[in-house]
Formats: sequence, structure tokens, C-alpha cells
Amino acid sequence: MAATSLWTANQSYNVNVLGIQTGTFGLRYRFEANGVSVTRNVECTAWWSGFSGFWAIDSSSQNWISSGRGTCIGRHKMSIVYQGSFLTQNKDQGLTYNGVPTLLANYIKNV
Repeated sequence: MAATSLWTANQSYNVNVLGIQTGTFGLRYRFEANGVSVTRNVECTAWWSGFSGFWAIDSSSQNWISSGRGTCIGRHKMSIVYQGSFLTQNKDQGLTYNGVPTLLANYIKNV
């Protein structure tokens, strides 16, 4: 049986307005993996830091393991002025690893 190791992956995307950095979308994924697959998810945390102006930003996360691949997804829900307002924008940020560990997916996208 292969020994497992604890791994931490951090992903961040800077937000720039008129060439000035105003904030960062962040995602941290901690997991255990052996040479073949991810064996256990330890932490999956998404956050926003910085100036959001008139946007109210709420970040949440979820994680799972499927066929030896571990996935951590952060969802950033942005609403004008207050959460739940009629004008919203959502971003998904994600990481997927398998066992060496090897990064299989790394993205941020509008949803």
C-alpha cells in the first residue's frame, strides 16, 4: 500500500480595475494523495479579499473525490449593493488533482 502525503494547493486571481489591483479571488485546497490517487479531502476554502466597491461578495466552496481525482470548487456570488439583489454575477474557481499529485484543472470562469 502506497504512503499518503498531505498536499496544499493555493490559487489566486487578481482583479484589476483601470490597471489598479482592487482585490483577489482565492482558493485553498488541502488533500491527501498517494502515487495513484487523491485519498481524502482535508480542506476546500474560497474567499474574496480587497475592495469590492458596490458589489456584495459571498464565497462558498465544495469538494469531492471521483475516480481518484480530487476537486475543489469555489463559487463567488456577487450582487449589486446587497446579497440577493436583482443584478448578480457569479464566478466559479476550481482545482482538480490526481495522485502524484498532478494538477489536472485550474480555472476561474463566469457562470
